[in-house]
Amino acid sequence: MRKTAERIHGTVAALAPVVGVSVGTLGDSSTVRIEFAPAATTEQRAAAQAALDAFDWSDAAQIAWERGQARLAALASLNTSIAASDVANRCAITDLYAAVNDLRELLNLPRYSHEDVLNRIVTRMLAGGGDPYQ
Repeated sequence: MRKTAERIHGTVAALAPVVGVSVGTLGDSSTVRIEFAPAATTEQRAAAQAALDAFDWSDAAQIAWERGQARLAALASLNTSIAASDVANRCAITDLYAAVNDLRELLNLPRYSHEDVLNRIVTRMLAGGGDPYQ
């Protein structure tokens, strides 16, 4: 399901305080209604409107945004989620980095700590890596 209204809301809310956004017709910025918060200045409203006018309605832009949101959610659950799939992923990561550490030890290289591995995962995910469907 497309979350275009959510993406538009995030786009304009980054520029001006908003109460909400409603989308009339997908692909038509002129049918989008932005309800600004009373605190929004004229300059902020103009910046938000300009961003809306330049909004990329393409499927590619939407898919890229949704994948970015999924990455952020995955990062947030990396060490905390108790969902079965997240626990399984953590077990797989632990087993894989244990095997990598065994090889590193054979090559007289320093072992990776759990923190090292998590930092590498976070860095790769934030750079857009780790998604085979990208």
